[in-house]
Amino acid sequence: MSTDSDVMNEQVKVEVARRKLALEFCGEPNRPDETLSKDPYLSPEFARLEAERLWPKVWQIACRLEEIPKVGDYVEYTIVRDSIIVVRTGPSTIKAYFNVCQHRARKLVNGVGNTRTFYCKNHGWTWNLDGKCQKIVDEYDWASLRKEDVPLQQVKVDTWGGWVFVNMDPEAEPLLDYLAPVPEYLNPYELERMRYTFYKTTRVECNWKTMLDAFVEQYHTVAVHAESLPWADYRAVSHRHGKHAHFGFPPDALPIGVPSRALGEREVEEPRIAIKKLMDCVQEGLNTMWGPRMFDEAKHLKDFPEGLSHNEVYAKLVERVQRRAAEEGAGGATITFEQMAKASISWHVFPNHQINPTNDGASCLRVRPNGDDPNSMLIDQWGLAHFAPGKEPPLKREYCDRWEEATVPFMLKQDYSNVEQVHAGMRSRGLGKVRINPVQEASITNYHHTLRHYLFGEKLR
Repeated sequence: MSTDSDVMNEQVKVEVARRKLALEFCGEPNRPDETLSKDPYLSPEFARLEAERLWPKVWQIACRLEEIPKVGDYVEYTIVRDSIIVVRTGPSTIKAYFNVCQHRARKLVNGVGNTRTFYCKNHGWTWNLDGKCQKIVDEYDWASLRKEDVPLQQVKVDTWGGWVFVNMDPEAEPLLDYLAPVPEYLNPYELERMRYTFYKTTRVECNWKTMLDAFVEQYHTVAVHAESLPWADYRAVSHRHGKHAHFGFPPDALPIGVPSRALGEREVEEPRIAIKKLMDCVQEGLNTMWGPRMFDEAKHLKDFPEGLSHNEVYAKLVERVQRRAAEEGAGGATITFEQMAKASISWHVFPNHQINPTNDGASCLRVRPNGDDPNSMLIDQWGLAHFAPGKEPPLKREYCDRWEEATVPFMLKQDYSNVEQVHAGMRSRGLGKVRINPVQEASITNYHHTLRHYLFGEKLR
């Protein structure tokens, strides 16, 4: 007769074997346990160094191309105390400038809009969309200053995946070099053909890295998003890719729609019912990752024959959505299951972006410091999906100063509530250091090492 001790020992053996398999799958069989200092999350001096040595040196998303479709359309992007104008200057050209008058420093624009010129409301100096100064009021008062001496100061700008990236460093490496190897994995999703389903900005009282940590791993799902566990497992393995990282399914991953191993012994629901419930949970809890087409087709899984496995039901759902996308002329019709398996679940693009792509949509975010306060941040949460040309929903940006009042799906509120409690715990004298799961949370230690490269010149991994 087996004892409780025997059962426990057997469970430990299974988990050890699972960890060994996961590590071998990662190509890193000797991952050490790692810890992190609390200082990067709490220290004003660390935030000051980020403002000086990180944010001016990295490529970061300012907006999407769909936000500036017409000549003269502009978006203001703010990071710490820098403000940048991204503007469409021609049908196929985009420029970016520091948002500051070259006379007496007034900001030229606020928010979003359309303009023919950049006009300073302080003294009337004016610049063309190409950044050249058009007018200095009473220019003759200056002995030698001329309009050609005071163009708007340019910021490097480039595009990938439908996003517009900016970099304040004039010597910055090309965007695609910086992003590598992310495009290799994500280009098949046709991200550039996706359009916003929602755009929600929320202020949360924590450090931007505290929030980022919650989204670059799936380990927290077992506690924070437990309502999803009856139809989805939480285990995922993190993979490093230079500055960037992603997490994906381990080699022993359970099929979609099967209860998580965290629930122990549990009845497995009929595949069509289970996957329908999972899709309903994601639609209510996130309202993104998949697009409206996928959620709509998931309502009709009973049309599939009985006897299919969970993986077969999901594959047929994807195939049905892809046929419909092809008929409608939308993106997402050509990506293969092999390409989706290679790209896996979620990507962290250093320093502050996360992309969760699927065949018919994506859940994406950008996290930023709220000014220079290390205890406050802004999260821009974006839903994206493929639409037939001309059927895209109108873009509606929403801002909320407190997450409790935000019109975001409930799983996002779970995350926001959780990270504020995490950040509060960081201040405790009872915590000396932060411990990182070397299999499931390696994305966190990876970006901290990269961060230290920018701040202190440490060698990249």
